[in-house]
Amino acid sequence: MKKIKMIKASLLGSSSALGLNWIYDKNLLINYSQDNEVLFIPIDHELYKKAENGFDVYPNSMVGDLDFMGEILNLFNKFLNENVDISPEKWRLKVYNFIKDDGPYNSYIEKYGKVLISNIQEEINNKKDIQIYTDHEDKQLIGLALFTAIYESKKITNKVEDSLKYAKVFTCYPAIRNFTELLFNLFNDLSNGVEKEQSLLNSIKYAPAEYQESLKHSLHKVDTHFFIDKFSGVACDLHQSFPLIYHLIAHNDTWEEALTQNVILGGASSARGILISAIFNIIDIIPIKYQEKLNFNM
Repeated sequence: MKKIKMIKASLLGSSSALGLNWIYDKNLLINYSQDNEVLFIPIDHELYKKAENGFDVYPNSMVGDLDFMGEILNLFNKFLNENVDISPEKWRLKVYNFIKDDGPYNSYIEKYGKVLISNIQEEINNKKDIQIYTDHEDKQLIGLALFTAIYESKKITNKVEDSLKYAKVFTCYPAIRNFTELLFNLFNDLSNGVEKEQSLLNSIKYAPAEYQESLKHSLHKVDTHFFIDKFSGVACDLHQSFPLIYHLIAHNDTWEEALTQNVILGGASSARGILISAIFNIIDIIPIKYQEKLNFNM
């Protein structure tokens, strides 16, 4: 069976978790999952009301839609495929025209998007020089999500360096370089047939020093909730999300198992799903029943 493209797998990962994305209530999600499907489900707005902590920020989204990070990744993929000039300056403007008040996007905007809008509007209103790269230090997965569109792109040969140029439109967090190099080497190892466990272990040396201990622990066979409490978390920050991504990849055998557990754990599940799905798409075949779940053609 032929594998799908990494970018499509990434967007499926975002969409798979949207129905329960950003619910922070472990027991509620565990109980819910015992009697209900969790992948590609309509947003259960009543469940958010029951949650100890939940952010119901996509009131009009349907099955097959994307979270904000997924929307930006989808836009980026189209930008790479449809334009001759794919400079970071043009990319920055593309995002702005998509998410500004009178743009086509009309849903929740994360902080890095709001900062971009504010900066460009200030440049326009005050006739300031364009600053392509942001001063905003965003520590979420957006700086890495774009790499899943770049890795298989024939237009881009210097995968790591060019990916960083696009990422710096949203974040100046220096560790994005380390993580991009980590993903590049992990994707290469897996694509070249290196066993999953060895590939994960090999890649940890590229991570920033302060992340390496938690990433090493992610490969140990421990209870997932114990691991979350001690070494990661379920929120958006890379310190919480990236070790958990590694843990879920290490301790699940199939795409469906990994993405299902990702949703049940709650928190930033759509953002985590982007990378979990991209990585598992190299390891495993995404079941056909999920491959056409997106609300748009690719």
